[in-house]
Amino acid sequence: MAHYVNPSQGTKEDWLARNGTPIPGHEAIKILHDGNSYPVCLIQNVHFTAAAICDTVGEVEAFLQDDGRPRLWYSVTIVECAPYVV
Repeated sequence: MAHYVNPSQGTKEDWLARNGTPIPGHEAIKILHDGNSYPVCLIQNVHFTAAAICDTVGEVEAFLQDDGRPRLWYSVTIVECAPYVV
């Protein structure tokens, strides 16, 4: 199960704008393997967004599956993700 960004102040979108770099989804596994960053998927659910920190190939593959929900991908350093990866 992925870890999720839930900042104590501001929105997930603001956090990603400050801490992430937008990437195309097809680069997410490459980002995971670089050892410096995690791919983070911002996915639109019916009533809220979720920002999933993917730290395994399986999680990246699951979030890459097109289920009709809009999503954006970001590369975020492991250091910035650390408070959310327990």
